[in-house]
Amino acid sequence: LNAPLMTAKNVLITGASSVIGRATALRFAKDKVHLILVARRKEKLESLAKEVVTLGSSASIHALDLRDSNALLNLFESITSLAVAINNAAIEGKIGDICDAELSDFDETMNLNLRALWLCLREEIRIFRKNKQKGIIVNLSSVAGDIGIPESSLYVASKHAVNGLTKSLALEQIKHGIRINAVC
Repeated sequence: LNAPLMTAKNVLITGASSVIGRATALRFAKDKVHLILVARRKEKLESLAKEVVTLGSSASIHALDLRDSNALLNLFESITSLAVAINNAAIEGKIGDICDAELSDFDETMNLNLRALWLCLREEIRIFRKNKQKGIIVNLSSVAGDIGIPESSLYVASKHAVNGLTKSLALEQIKHGIRINAVC
């Protein structure tokens, strides 16, 4: 890992209780940072936080659904500084023919995979800029963000949006020293 990651103080990870989020947290824990772990499943967050502490880092846990904008904004009000943000939270959404999907299926997928991500990005960028510090943001996307997959239109559309949002914000925020990338 490069130097900015090794000197990080606060590392935010959304979707921290999932496979990728958990592995990311455990890797960062080896760097002796403070992890801000966010996910819906409190018991999994508590277990992960215990593992993080055994690796020499500290952790705070925040059990919330990122689709709840008020809860998300309250979380960011409690964060005063960041070095790295990993936006990992996402869902696959309804799989199947578009004719079998409902508007609620669309809303559920887009509200987490895109709307909540957009809010996280906005608030993360605000923290970096308020503190006049460089920062790193990584959005977890998917190869589905570059291709089409039959019967996965909601997920594919959301991940195409993640990639476009990431590209635009990366160009916009680099002048502030904020690096934004997506891992597919």
